[in-house]
Amino acid sequence: MLARYFDRQEGAYLNGRSFLKAMGIVALPVSLIIVQPDFGTAATFFPLVAVAMFFGGIRWKVWAAAALALVIALPIGWTLLKPYQKDRVITFLNPDRDPLGKGYQGTQAKLEYLPARHTDFIFAVLGEEWGFIGVMIVLGLYLFLIIQALNFAKNARDRGGTFLAICLISFFIFHILINVSMQIGILPTTGISLPLISYGGSSTMMFLIAIGLMANVDMRRFGHV
Repeated sequence: MLARYFDRQEGAYLNGRSFLKAMGIVALPVSLIIVQPDFGTAATFFPLVAVAMFFGGIRWKVWAAAALALVIALPIGWTLLKPYQKDRVITFLNPDRDPLGKGYQGTQAKLEYLPARHTDFIFAVLGEEWGFIGVMIVLGLYLFLIIQALNFAKNARDRGGTFLAICLISFFIFHILINVSMQIGILPTTGISLPLISYGGSSTMMFLIAIGLMANVDMRRFGHV
C-alpha cells in the first residue's frame, strides 16, 4: 500500500498532509499488533515507513517534527509497556540486577540453557554448531539477498516497483539487524525472528512472499505481468 501511495505521489517532496496519510496507512495494522500485545513486531513497521518516506522525499522540517514527536512520545510509550517489556529494557541496561533470573540468557543450546533457541535465539545455536565460518556464510547469504533486492529496485520498470522492493528489503534488514544485535548484547531482548531461519510457519511464509514480490518486480522489468 505504501508503494502504491508513493507511486501516485506527485512532486519532489512530501508535505505534512502526505506524511500523515502515509502514517495512516500503517496505523491500523500497527495498532492491532500492539493490542495483541506484540510491540516487537509492531516496531518492524517503522523502518519500513521511514525508508519509504526517505526515498519519497521529505523536507528536513518534517523530519525534525517527526523526531520531536518521537521524543515526546517516548515517556508515554514507556508507561504503556507491559511489566515484562520494561524488565527486558532495565535488564539490558543493568544485567547485574538479576544475573540468575531475567538477566540470564544462557551460553549453551544443547544443554537447554538458552531460552527460545529454535526461534528468537536460533542465531546463537547456529554460531555454536557451525562456528565463525558458518555465521559468516549465513550473513553473506543475507548480504547477497540485500544486494539483489537493491538491484531489483534500481532497475525496476516503474516507481512503484522501486518503492516496493526498497520497502520489502528494509523489512529484511531490520529483522536481521535487530535479531543479531539482540543476541550479541547490543540491544535488549525482543521477539523478532531471524528471516528464513527461525522456526515459525507464518514468519517463513511472510518472508517467502516478500521474496516473491521482489522477484516479481524484476520480472516485470522485461514486460511480463
